[in-house]
Amino acid sequence: MDQFVEKNRDFAPAYYELSKEYSKSRLGSQTLSEQKKESQYLELFLELHNQGKFLRYFIDNELASSWINDSRERLKLLEKLSSKIESSRVTHNFMVSGRD
Repeated sequence: MDQFVEKNRDFAPAYYELSKEYSKSRLGSQTLSEQKKESQYLELFLELHNQGKFLRYFIDNELASSWINDSRERLKLLEKLSSKIESSRVTHNFMVSGRD
């Protein structure tokens, strides 16, 4: 699929399918890098849709609409997870002392 996308960068349905390859429903559990990949592909898919490069490949408007809605919902969920992770991130500071 990656090779296909390299040659057909404006084929929006491919990005939706790629996003599913990294989704929790397909993998069962996700790493942070898999969540990022899923999010990136969903964003690309929706961007191409907004540019009018998605619906022209569909006859069934109901199916196309379900892909769009699914993408938006999954992206919202991923953004919420990302913000929760960011807010719970543990940080640390080191202090160097001249004492022995």
